[in-house]
This record gives sequence, C-alpha cells and structure tokens, in this order.
Amino acid sequence: VILVLLNATPIYTFFDVDPVGIPIAVGYLESQAWGIFALFGYFVFRNLCEGLALTLPAMVIGLMSLGLKIPLNMIFVNGALGIEGQGGIGCGVSSAIVFWIQFFAIAIAVFATRIRRSGVFQRFDKPDFAEIGRLVRLGLPIGTSIFAEVSFFSGIVMLIGRFGVDVVASHNIATSFAGVAFMIPLAIGMSSTIRVGASVGAREFGHAWLTVRVAVMTALAIGCVSALVMLLGRKQLVTLYNEEPQVVALASMLFLYCAFFQLFDCAQVVMMGSLRGYKDTTKPMFIAIGAYWGIGMPIGLAFGFGWVTEEPIGVVGFWWGLCAGLAAAAFGLSIRIKRTANAYISGRRQPPPI
Repeated sequence: VILVLLNATPIYTFFDVDPVGIPIAVGYLESQAWGIFALFGYFVFRNLCEGLALTLPAMVIGLMSLGLKIPLNMIFVNGALGIEGQGGIGCGVSSAIVFWIQFFAIAIAVFATRIRRSGVFQRFDKPDFAEIGRLVRLGLPIGTSIFAEVSFFSGIVMLIGRFGVDVVASHNIATSFAGVAFMIPLAIGMSSTIRVGASVGAREFGHAWLTVRVAVMTALAIGCVSALVMLLGRKQLVTLYNEEPQVVALASMLFLYCAFFQLFDCAQVVMMGSLRGYKDTTKPMFIAIGAYWGIGMPIGLAFGFGWVTEEPIGVVGFWWGLCAGLAAAAFGLSIRIKRTANAYISGRRQPPPI
C-alpha cells in the first residue's frame, strides 16, 4: 500500500487526470503514506475490541480523532503557529498524525481493559496453519468485497478527473457528505455482525434473523432521514465546502443522486455485515464484485463517456453507475441473507467450526 501511495503519479497520468490536480493529489497520498502502518495496526486492535463486544474505545477514539483533525487541518492546510500552510499536502500530513494517535490510543485501551485481563496476550503458540487457513478463507473474501466497493468509488474519481477540477470538486463534495451519512449504517452493520455471530454461535437462529431484520429496518429509517436532509438542504450543505457558483450548482445536482441511493447503500452495508456474522463471505464477495464492476462501472463508462449516447453525459453518467451498482448489491445481498437465514432456521445448515 505504501509503495502504491508513494508512486501514484503514473496512475493519475494513465487515467488522463487534469494535470492541475495531480501534484496536489500525489502530495496528499505521499504525506498520508507515513501513517499507513499505524492505520493498519489501529484496525487490528479495533477489530479485536469489537469482536469481544467492546465498542466504546473505537467510538471515543473516533470522536477524539475528529476533534484533532480539524485543528490539525487548520495548522497544516491553512498555516498557523508558525507553520506554513501546505494545502492538500497538509491535509495528508494531518491524516498521518491522526493515524498514529489513533493507534497509540487503541493500544492503551486494549491493554487497560478486560481484554488484557482475559489473558489473550499471555500465551503465544506455534503457528496453527489449519486455523490460519480458516481465517484466510473467511477474511480474504471480506477484504475482496471491501476492495471491490472502495475501488469502484475510487476508480470513478480517477475516470472523471479528465472532466476538470470543478467536476472533481463537485463529485468529492457529494461523496464526502454521503460518506458522513454512511457512518451510522456502517456502525449498524458492524454491530449486526457481532450480534448475529453471537446468536449463531449460541444456535439461536431465530434471534439472529430478528437481529438482521431490526438492523436493516433501522438503517433504512436512517437512510430516509439522510435522503430528506440531502434533498431539502443540498445547496446549504454544498456551500459549507465550496462557494464557487459552478461547483455549487453541479454538487447540488449530484446531491439528488446521493439522496436516491441512500436506501440502497444503507441496506447493502447492513446485510453484508449480517452475512459476515453467519460466516457467509464468499458468495457475498461475488455479489459485490458483480454489482460494482459487472453492473455499476460498465453503466458509468457507457453513459459517462458516451459509448451508448450521441454525446458523453459526463459525471452524471458515472453517478448513474453508482446508483445502479449499489442497487444491484442491495438486491443481491437481500436474496442471499434470506436464503442463509432460512438455511440455519430450517436446520439445513449448521454453524461452521470456530
């Protein structure tokens, strides 16, 4: 990952990104690379905590990180306390600093809570390759699913780079706010993983299915609220990021698509998390790949670059692809979660070995 971040210029050049934005983007990634080790270590400890239903540290550290990121951005992006502002590069510097703070904070939380008292770090056995293999078979599809979705969104950013800086700015404003709205459904999906996994382990399959339904309905309700906020306050929200008329006009229109895919996005992330609680990760991986790269990306390319129209539609065409990909993922995962839950309830399927 670090090697890719430190050598990103050829990637931007390959995708014909506007040359004006390349130095800023490359500088941001190179600065952020210094925090990658800390970021990965943080995720290891955070997942350990959440797997043991200890979710408070991650929440506290997340809020603390947000509180630190704002003043650090003011210092390194705009310049303060005798430090010269570095723009986008400074944003990468502040991110790297926050990554290291998160890592040390979660490490302190792990060693100061009941996790340490449980003795999990007191004995280290020789590698159990059978267990490692089970973890790889379970975890690799999860990582691939996440990569399929993240690369889908990131790939679209790269592809629209040729449409100009204003288009990229408008796109990033819309996706940035959508990402903020996505945090609550994501948290519900992670909670569903824990609760469904505990219920399946206890062979309470009916309770596991109840957890899935409650989680999905809760996420959909939150999605409705998010969509309503985006529809009614899109112009006001955009001006919090940028006040240039061209950017405000385009970003406000893209917020309409954000509002449209909220329900699909909320549903798919919760169902994906619930399936992980059932240790069902391989077929959801194929659903994610097919939805994002087999449906969403081709639609975005076809309409965005004008392959099936007389004139290229531009960034809007790629947003059609975003909506289609998320809708396809939600539809496919809804079928899969229903079949998986029914298989456990009917006794056709039993919990896999721990």
